[in-house]
Amino acid sequence: RKFLSEETYTEAIESFVIVDTDVLFVDKTNKTLLLLAKRKVKPMQGLWLIGGRILAGEPEVEALIRIVKRETSLDLGPERFTYVSMNRYIWTEREQEPQNKGSDNLCYTYMAELSMEERAAASANLEPDEYDTTIGLQEYDRATLEKENVHKAILDLYDLIFPQ
Repeated sequence: RKFLSEETYTEAIESFVIVDTDVLFVDKTNKTLLLLAKRKVKPMQGLWLIGGRILAGEPEVEALIRIVKRETSLDLGPERFTYVSMNRYIWTEREQEPQNKGSDNLCYTYMAELSMEERAAASANLEPDEYDTTIGLQEYDRATLEKENVHKAILDLYDLIFPQ
């Protein structure tokens, strides 16, 4: 694994499409998504999925396992993740300076169901540098997602997972 200096990483974000992987924690029985109440860092602040950047040569599910463990402390096996879709997000802002340059991201999106114990553990162990830990993972049905004015991509994913 090669880590880039902040300056080089900034240039890479401006030059290349970044590849990410995210997971929607779902409750199929109740038709709800378990989303983070507030993501603290750009490009997407507010309700969003657990996820992050795939490293060069890293299979997307292995990246997701690594990211989920880092951001929630959950150690989920690859069989727990089901592929949902590939999404492209073109953000107008980013966490790195200059923040107004944005980024272009392709994202493999998966879903996984969690037990009540896993939900509690994930909520209690959210990565505090990335997420607002005072709220943890919360359940949202479609009506609540609309009321919370979430990003359209979240509603699209909900409709894909729970077709009307």
